[in-house]
Amino acid sequence: MISIRSNFFYTRTVPCELWHFDRSKPAERRDKVHMIDARNIYRKVTRKIYDFTPEQQQNLAAIVWLYRGQSERFIALVQEYLECTLAEAAAIACKTDSFRAAYDALMGAAAPFLKRLLSKPRSSRGNEAQTEKSESGNSQSLLTSAATIAKERDEAAKTCFAALDELTARIAKEWKKPCEPKLAAQKKLLVGLEELATACRDTVKEIDLVFKLAARVVDAAEKDAKPPGELQRTRTTIRTKRPAAHPEEKVAGYKKIASSGDSIDLRQRDEQEICDHNEKTVARAQGEN
Repeated sequence: MISIRSNFFYTRTVPCELWHFDRSKPAERRDKVHMIDARNIYRKVTRKIYDFTPEQQQNLAAIVWLYRGQSERFIALVQEYLECTLAEAAAIACKTDSFRAAYDALMGAAAPFLKRLLSKPRSSRGNEAQTEKSESGNSQSLLTSAATIAKERDEAAKTCFAALDELTARIAKEWKKPCEPKLAAQKKLLVGLEELATACRDTVKEIDLVFKLAARVVDAAEKDAKPPGELQRTRTTIRTKRPAAHPEEKVAGYKKIASSGDSIDLRQRDEQEICDHNEKTVARAQGEN
């Protein structure tokens, strides 16, 4: 018997129990019932529909395997997870090269702006009168702000690329080959993969910082390129005329951003819209049926 949470079915919203009958139950398990509490295991599809991911289904099945004494099936599943993790870790090196190339291209595009801003006479800096507030509350010119941000961007990028090089080197040296399909070897490898997960989380934060600083340089270039009124009108026109992207296109865009090392937090902006779209799709499918 498996207890699941509410909203797992289109026509019923209450929690329920899934009963599985086994006519070939061996004698040692007769008159016994295996109960699994899976109320906190789910994936949110829409605001009203939940289900299990394939991995969650496999993990629930693994509990049953262990209950029945089929430990070899559990070990095989763990081995599959570990090999998948190592394969994804090995792909980080390729993604790192793509991210470095994209960053170099962005630096090349922003370099003429910084050079022109720093070289033109003070009297001709039309937009330098625009000021920004720094974190300390002091007013600083666009020129000083852009130069400071560019310097912070370069320092953050240097630290980020050093961390990426160290991470890829460790992956190639320590986590290149899978372990033997034995429980002791799997536990040993899992300890090392915990270190890998921590290093990846720290690296993602550094990549996100580089992305934010690079975006601020682009904003500074945009402010210098247009007068304040024209800049505001342009942004308003873009917001009103730009067609809304399809939720599936946004998901594909987020996957591309994540693969290139850009800010992963962007996907949280349109989560509600994607859920609404999925909900409408389910309702439309039910109407057709």
